[in-house]
Amino acid sequence: MPICSAETTRLSVVETGDRMLIWCEGGPSLGRAVHFPPPFEIAVDGGMYVLVDDGPPASWHYLFIGDADLAT
Repeated sequence: MPICSAETTRLSVVETGDRMLIWCEGGPSLGRAVHFPPPFEIAVDGGMYVLVDDGPPASWHYLFIGDADLAT
């Protein structure tokens, strides 16, 4: 089932299997190329990216959590 989001005057549809570029907050990456639906967690050197999927898919991003914060 497609997910639709209206942004200003354009409509974007994301379907299962579509590629997405999701920006990253913190950590070693600026963005991650993933397939829809994106993974909730991605392990990387030094920590993990966790998907923040509040709002439409165009606003989703990954938040980096360092190893030190994961251990607590």
